[in-house]
Amino acid sequence: MKITICGSLKFIEEMKHAKAMLEKKGHKVLLPLSAEINQDKNFWNEIKQSNIKKFSEMKGERMKGHNDKIKSSDAITKTERKTT
Repeated sequence: MKITICGSLKFIEEMKHAKAMLEKKGHKVLLPLSAEINQDKNFWNEIKQSNIKKFSEMKGERMKGHNDKIKSSDAITKTERKTT
């Protein structure tokens, strides 16, 4: 099964952990590109502050790319941090 993981970039490590667990079970797993290459909220905030045009273009491209992953998947899942 092809699964796309969705979630806030605050949870990059959790997304990667979920990906690894699902891949061990034989699934193909897709992440947001920013999560794959460790571009967290700080990265995006810096671009937004320094070059709003670049930020808007990149954000739009990333959103389209992730939407395409969702459309090509059999399932999606949301990742978040557990609070205990």
